Amino acid sequence: NRHNEKDNLQETSEEWRLLEIFMAEFVGTALLLFFGCMSSLVWSESAEIHPWAGSVVFAVTVTTIIQMIGHISAAHLNPAVTVCFYILGHITALQALVYFVAEVLGSILGFGVLKFITPCDIYEMSMQYSGDKLCVTYPHESVTDLQAFLAEFLATSLLVLVVCSVVDGRNKGDSSVPLKFGATILLLCIAEGPFTGASMNPSRSLSPVIWTGAWDKHWIYWIAPLAGGFFATIFYVKLFSEKITQKNIIAWKKRAEDCHFQLNSCLGCQVC
Repeated sequence: NRHNEKDNLQETSEEWRLLEIFMAEFVGTALLLFFGCMSSLVWSESAEIHPWAGSVVFAVTVTTIIQMIGHISAAHLNPAVTVCFYILGHITALQALVYFVAEVLGSILGFGVLKFITPCDIYEMSMQYSGDKLCVTYPHESVTDLQAFLAEFLATSLLVLVVCSVVDGRNKGDSSVPLKFGATILLLCIAEGPFTGASMNPSRSLSPVIWTGAWDKHWIYWIAPLAGGFFATIFYVKLFSEKITQKNIIAWKKRAEDCHFQLNSCLGCQVC
């Protein structure tokens, strides 16, 4: 009976963990699209949106969301980042699926709520201003499909390399993670934005397309970021992952001994 109770408790704990992940990512991605795409609205016919407005708003929004849910679900907000975490072994296949579904549904809700609360005349004016592509990531007219693909691939690769470095065991104890990602998003949006809109995130690009119907060249914003996330993670693991050496083994044993001592002293294991 005790064995059955333990199994039931473990199953409940796993189910609750999946629910936590889903809700955190669902809310986080909804907020990302809601506040991020709010920067694309125009409120008068004579108004113009500053070229960096979207970059700044999305970067600050990402920083805020990571601060809010980073300790719950690691704040992926992005299927490409979820691919990275899965390859690194931080999440299971089932958890990765939950992340994907939450990110997609959350993004759709976020833009939908923004559309619902925006006055009809403002929404129509914003659609006209954007050429019926409100908040849609779309390549510059001078950029070819191949160039757009490579731009998104490389931008996502840089983002995912930052993810790999942040979750690296040698980089623990840093409280500036939200600022790191905010700065990275700001850099990539300002630099790569003129090429493709700097999506680096399939779910971020999907939602505006669903609500506006601007599906042209949308495939770029799925294949390029996911490929970038995959290959950048493999690159980091093969070249930069901590190698198993005699020196590292001794350090790991020392860390384990410290943890064991702290547990026996009722101080809690904070070294591992």
